[in-house]
Amino acid sequence: MLAIGLLMGLLGGLHAPETAGHRVIAAGLDLQAGDDDSGDPTIQAAAVNYSTIVITEIHYKPDVKTELVEYIELFNPGQVTIDLSEWGLDGAVSYLFPEGTRLLPGAYLLVAPDPAAVAAKFGPRPLGPVDGRLSSDGETITLRASSGQVVDEVSYGFGFPWPTVGDAPGNSIQLLNPAFDNDVPGNWRSALPTPGRANSIQSDNAPPSISAVDHQPQSPTSADAVTISALVHDPDGVDRVTLFYQLVDPGAYVTLTDPDYATRWNPLAMEPQGDNRYRALLPADMQQNRRLVRYRIEAVDRRGLSVMTPYADDLQPNFAYFVYDGVPPWTGSVSGGPADQITYDFATMRPLPVYHFIAKQMDVADALFMPPSRLETGYYGTDYLWRGTLVYNGDVYDHVEFRARGGDTRFATGKTMWKINFLLGHRFQAYNDYNQPYATKWDKLNLSAVIQQTNRHRRGEQGLFEAASFKLFNLAGVAAPLTHWIHFRVID
Repeated sequence: MLAIGLLMGLLGGLHAPETAGHRVIAAGLDLQAGDDDSGDPTIQAAAVNYSTIVITEIHYKPDVKTELVEYIELFNPGQVTIDLSEWGLDGAVSYLFPEGTRLLPGAYLLVAPDPAAVAAKFGPRPLGPVDGRLSSDGETITLRASSGQVVDEVSYGFGFPWPTVGDAPGNSIQLLNPAFDNDVPGNWRSALPTPGRANSIQSDNAPPSISAVDHQPQSPTSADAVTISALVHDPDGVDRVTLFYQLVDPGAYVTLTDPDYATRWNPLAMEPQGDNRYRALLPADMQQNRRLVRYRIEAVDRRGLSVMTPYADDLQPNFAYFVYDGVPPWTGSVSGGPADQITYDFATMRPLPVYHFIAKQMDVADALFMPPSRLETGYYGTDYLWRGTLVYNGDVYDHVEFRARGGDTRFATGKTMWKINFLLGHRFQAYNDYNQPYATKWDKLNLSAVIQQTNRHRRGEQGLFEAASFKLFNLAGVAAPLTHWIHFRVID
């Protein structure tokens, strides 16, 4: 018999309040009681109500990508030993528990793809190896009894409304209390891994849960009122929900590190609409062309416990939308003088996706080493020293990092290439030439200068060399980058 009782002596008395509302999905199982070697009662299936085995911790995205230290933690919050023989995990991973596996009351059990790696890093040795890996983007973990009955199930996600993990210091996601519904994202937080012991973020009071945050219209114009809504619920009842918004006008960008970012938030009460949905309206006169509107949502329950979203572990600590009335006509000439000027109407040109980048004027100048920069030399490093906001296809990627890209000739041509780094949990959703989303989101975005470095007299060739080569490589089955043609506009 394999008896699992990690830290049993310390944790045997840990029992969360039965009124905290743990979701019961194993009700109706046939229960068979017996005795194990120690005389403790044993249940061969699963106890209904609060005695059901609970998934309490998931470490799915370690910060050191070469370490296979993923694991799933199960907890027995009941008063009886549970026989897990021929129970199984499926969905994200597959595993069949060995015959004789029993989980003592108040004890934890770990399963992992690489038990030795987890034991070497954290101490307790999990069962395993399981088949498969935990997805970094989220998926469903299902625990089944030997009969096939679902005992517990968690469909975790990466980023809001779930916690954001995957960077140093290597947090896992942890259930606030075994009694709380573990399929509700708001009942989880990120913290340093605690495999085989009580979660460090343990709480007896379930905080308000905020999800399904949305604003409509998605891409408003200056003539539109904007409705911001969210689903908010709490076992103790919701006392109030407040929207905090920040207006960022063109030419007055506010970075994450500016004092104004922390203090310049305007509160507005969100009104209940029924079915746990709350709503606030930002009138049309608040929407101005090229204005960036950031917002947060705070909820307070009737016991005074509050939560602000996005959560503290989110590198983009606000939601946002961008007000835009469309690309205006523009005038240009080959000579640069007024004699041969031509006005182009964007609506009659070949349509290209429009990318907006919003930042401080001096940050753009310093990053690209162009007037009015006061730097003595351009930055040739690989760190991202500046921050801005990218807007594309109605999505706002706020507080992204950027710099110029290239080698020794990075600033040699007079038109500099860009490189943008997207934040953890807010990767870039790119689209192909047929406006279909790519299956994999991007961490980085490289922008070419569309200028010939080696032959200034034939500048029009730049872009065609690479685009044609990449296309031929891909047609031949050789992995190569894809080329995208865009309309790039900077608001500084």
